[in-house]
Amino acid sequence: MDATPEQPAKGAKKKAAKKKAASKKKASAKKASAKKASAKKASAKKASAKKASAKKASAKKKAATAKKTAAKKAAAKKAAAKAKEREKAKKAKEREKAKKAKEREKAKKAKEREKAKKAKEREKAKERVEKAKAREKAKKEAQKEAQRTREAAKKAKVAEEQEAKEARRAERQRLAEEKRAERARAQAERLAERQRKVEARIEARRKKAAERAAAREAKRKESEALAEAETETELEETPELEAAAEPEVEETPEIEVPEAALEIEALDEDSRELLDEIGDILARAEADRQRAKALRRALRDLEDPAAAPVILERFTRDDDPFNLRSHLLAAIERLPEDAYFDAFIGALPQLYKNAPNWAFSAMCRLITTRGTKDDAAERFEAALLAAGKRTIETALDLLYEGSESLPADIASEVAQTYANLGGDPSEL
Repeated sequence: MDATPEQPAKGAKKKAAKKKAASKKKASAKKASAKKASAKKASAKKASAKKASAKKASAKKKAATAKKTAAKKAAAKKAAAKAKEREKAKKAKEREKAKKAKEREKAKKAKEREKAKKAKEREKAKERVEKAKAREKAKKEAQKEAQRTREAAKKAKVAEEQEAKEARRAERQRLAEEKRAERARAQAERLAERQRKVEARIEARRKKAAERAAAREAKRKESEALAEAETETELEETPELEAAAEPEVEETPEIEVPEAALEIEALDEDSRELLDEIGDILARAEADRQRAKALRRALRDLEDPAAAPVILERFTRDDDPFNLRSHLLAAIERLPEDAYFDAFIGALPQLYKNAPNWAFSAMCRLITTRGTKDDAAERFEAALLAAGKRTIETALDLLYEGSESLPADIASEVAQTYANLGGDPSEL
């Protein structure tokens, strides 16, 4: 069998491996012997080192003991120094403590002095406050006393004013009653005079009628006597005429009819004058009524301010014939306000005397414009106030007398004006 090239290579490898193993074995043996030798050397060295170290250790021990002794000495010295320092620090601390105690004592005394000072200041401040309070209290007491005095004076003044108002109110009432009584008396006198005149006329007519009746009766009796005489004469002469005479006797009462006609025809002059005067008045009244209608229409065009006082002169009584005074009042209200106010205030005393109802109506028409676009109430009140005390008193009297039985809205406006003119509305 032929050898391949791979076989010699394998043998070489085996040889090399064996050789390597042998060399390894030798090396390990060497290593082991070397190790033993080194171990011996090491143990010997160790023993010598141990001896040396023992010597060294004793030396070190001695050195350490000496060192400890020195350290103890140093420590003792250091402790003594520290003790000395502590003592010194303690003494310093005690001195510091004493110093602080002294400072505290000093601070305490200073604080006490400060406290005493503050207490003294507080006492002084308290005294000042007490004095201020006392002054304030005295001031308030004085103010209260002054207030009480003022209130007492005010109450006294109010009482006096109230008393004066009551007196004025009583005086106004008295004057109003006197004026009402005077007007009532004058009216009663006028009515009594008119009644007396009417009764006198009636009595005069009655007397004249009685005289005429007596005359007619006498005439009738005379006629009857004559007729009877004639009848008796005829009966004596002709008995056959008795039947014819009877109807004539029966017709005798019928004579009164022509006598009545004669009486109307024979109307006395006084009666004729009375009836004629009444007829004239009736005719004039109708003519005046027609003329008054035209005059009322003409008043609408009256614009002359100078007419204001002349218009007020026409208010001489409280009546209103043909509504002329109503239209006169409307006409004067259309005139410039200054002219109207001046004329009205100037004529107020006379109006109050002669036509108080018209004067009150005119004032009410001005007063009730308050709050409207044609407000003239305040300006009218200002004009009255500027006119003087007597005019104001007259206006107050007018308002006082006319304020009875007014509607609530008008009464409130009248009370407002009464107050604005200086009166007391509670009087109304």
